Amino acid sequence: MIDVLSCSSINQEKFLDYDFDTIVINNFSIKNNNGPDTFVPGETYLFATYSHYGHSLMDVYAQFKILQLKYKNIKPFFYEDGFNGYYFNENKITIDQMDSLGYKNQRIYNIAIGNYEFEKVILFFDMNNTFPEQFYSNNGATRSSHYFPFCDCYMGTEPCGESKYFKYNYLAIDALKNSFKELFSSNKTEKFFISRERYNRKYEAEIEYYSNKKVLSEKEEQRLMWSKVRSTNKETEIEKLFERNGYRIIYAEDYSLFEQIKMFSSAQIIASVSGTGLFNTFWCDNNTKVFEILASPKYKYHYKEFAVYSGTNHEYIDIRDLSLKDSLLKIDKTINRDRDISYIKKTSNKDRDISFIKKTSIIDMDLVQQAIEEKRIHVFKNVFPDKPSWDTLLSVISQYVEEDLQKFPDRSYLLNDFVEGESSDMRFKCRFWSRLALQIYDTQDTYLSVIPELAPVTEWGLSQYPAEIYTGNFGLISLMKNRGVVGKKHSDYVDQFQWVIKGEMIWRTGENLEKEDHIVEGDFVFIPKNLIHEVETLKAPRAAINLILRN
Repeated sequence: MIDVLSCSSINQEKFLDYDFDTIVINNFSIKNNNGPDTFVPGETYLFATYSHYGHSLMDVYAQFKILQLKYKNIKPFFYEDGFNGYYFNENKITIDQMDSLGYKNQRIYNIAIGNYEFEKVILFFDMNNTFPEQFYSNNGATRSSHYFPFCDCYMGTEPCGESKYFKYNYLAIDALKNSFKELFSSNKTEKFFISRERYNRKYEAEIEYYSNKKVLSEKEEQRLMWSKVRSTNKETEIEKLFERNGYRIIYAEDYSLFEQIKMFSSAQIIASVSGTGLFNTFWCDNNTKVFEILASPKYKYHYKEFAVYSGTNHEYIDIRDLSLKDSLLKIDKTINRDRDISYIKKTSNKDRDISFIKKTSIIDMDLVQQAIEEKRIHVFKNVFPDKPSWDTLLSVISQYVEEDLQKFPDRSYLLNDFVEGESSDMRFKCRFWSRLALQIYDTQDTYLSVIPELAPVTEWGLSQYPAEIYTGNFGLISLMKNRGVVGKKHSDYVDQFQWVIKGEMIWRTGENLEKEDHIVEGDFVFIPKNLIHEVETLKAPRAAINLILRN
């Protein structure tokens, strides 16, 4: 193919203030025969019309929109690639993209047929290697023209987001949101599960075919590798589970771009095994919950980074090392926990069914009021019997550490103030109050629904206090030696409840710390504001969940 291509030169131009540059091909010619040339003047972007959903959005359409930030007069040239067998085939996604750009029914050229002369072609990257890498390097390009926006963290060769080109993705998301915002729905009511079952069947057929073939070409070996990486034998049962839980099963490939934007922007919840359908989180905001199911052991893409940047509440459900039975149990527990917490947050006190509360805990609020009047703590015993396990707390810490490090790689975990400062939006924080204290708090999930056992506690709290008073939960884990004392004669400025998950302690209260209470695992302790106290650890480590009452 390279013999039909020519140009006068290739140069690279810095793109605005970003770390990446553009490739500019001057006087670019595609000469397939001795016939006349189709001349294309000015600055041109070669707009591929055959790409699949995610690539078509991020790497074709968005690439053009981003280039327009610098090259104000650049125009698209819509093409299909007969050299490599990639054809338009009435691509529903491209049809809507062309319509949105004002080029509805524009002619699409097969660049393997005819002759073309472009005054200037500009691009960031040539995603599918439409033209050989050798063409670029032979004519002056000093970097690869191939697909660069994503780092290789999903293959384990590079930390997530560290490629200098990664910011391209955020520019792309902004461009897409701005281009299609008129189609967004503000009514978030739907629950969707995006099915990849058709793709799974395709991958399974490819795995069987290539595995039985004695000799594979390099391209076939790569295809076999990708089929194994992207497939899972759990999909069918996962899909059935979501259907039983009231989710609408969506085959996204059946819909046009405009249809997908309208549909998924109305989602209250989107769930899917990792795959291209999760690009539809672009059309959502912080009113949408996203469950991404990690099912394939070697496949982890950037859907989380994209979903978070889009403003959604993203959560992994990692089942990669679990049996099918355990996978389904974990998924079911997670999505139903989220449903319950959503119900807790959205239902008013007068409409909330508190029969569940009465069955699981009995707390006499008169005793709470009496403790306030008498300026003392009150200890409720065994009111919430199902405590989170130590392993659960460590798992949450591990998850928060990993995600905070990805989101805030340059920040310190040391926090001097709980609610202010640059670290206030980090979910895992450290303090040194005569011991190491680890705080867990999530501004996007203030009731810590990531801990399922907290649901009845939260339910009870919201049955007794309005949401503007009871604003959430935070976890506190103290690492110190036995008999260590914390905070001699200090007080807090709000009322609070503390649910002791692990450890034992003595609470001393009163002006002269004259009163002592022995607190053990499972105790649910009310502490009125401005009460002078100190805490001595009897059995370390200590772990507790505090209910935040902003009164």
